[in-house]
Amino acid sequence: MKKLLLDITIFFLFPFAVLNCKNMDQKNSALENQSDRLIVRVTASFAGAIGYGNVYNCNLTKEIVGNLDEKRITVTILSSDSVNLAFMSSHLNGVEFEMSCKKRKDNETYSVMAISGFVDKKRTSWDIEYLKDL
Repeated sequence: MKKLLLDITIFFLFPFAVLNCKNMDQKNSALENQSDRLIVRVTASFAGAIGYGNVYNCNLTKEIVGNLDEKRITVTILSSDSVNLAFMSSHLNGVEFEMSCKKRKDNETYSVMAISGFVDKKRTSWDIEYLKDL
């Protein structure tokens, strides 16, 4: 009788244990993915043009998602990226806006890359996902 009761208990509780483990994996995966994403508030000023786009000096005013640990970044916007070029040119000199970025690559060779994005001081490159008004 005890064996039957134990078998019944295991039969009913096992699916709940499996589901709980799956939920823990999803939570851990979400935390790992968050390190691949940044959402920050910045102000930008035009720094110049290079062969493939424009360069902007951006001051970070707030980190919303991620951990950048920098006060200032150099952002490039490719000439072919007309949407982000137009946004940046209309949000210069003290206008604060939100920028979302997705991690591109670690251990970049150069501090300025031919991307619409930036390279942080740890040499990780970040692609811009969106720029938006606050």
